[in-house]
Amino acid sequence: MRRTTWAGSIVAVVAAVALATPQLAQSAPAGDPRAEREQVRAERAAVASQIDTSKASLSEVDAALQTLDANLRTQEAALARTKEEVAQARADIAEAEAAIAELTGQI
Repeated sequence: MRRTTWAGSIVAVVAAVALATPQLAQSAPAGDPRAEREQVRAERAAVASQIDTSKASLSEVDAALQTLDANLRTQEAALARTKEEVAQARADIAEAEAAIAELTGQI
C-alpha cells in the first residue's frame, strides 16, 4: 500500500511540473543565455516527467525527481525575480503618478 501511495505522489508531482514547464520555458526571450539554460532544464524536466514509475528502478525515479526538483528551483527563482520586478514597477508607477499630480497642481 505504501509503494502505491509513493508512486501516486510521484506521478502527481511529475504531472504538475510537466504541465507547467513548457509554458514557462517558452515565455522566456530568445537569445538570453539564462532563458536558454532554463529552457534546457525545462526540456529535461519534461523528459523526466515521462518516466514510468511502475517500471523504473529506484535510481531512475530518484534521478527524475532530482531533475524535476532542479527545474522547480529554477522556476521559483524566476518567479521571485518577476515578483521583485513587478513590485519595482508598481513603485515607479506610484512615483510617476505623484509627479503628475504635483505638476498638474502647478499648472
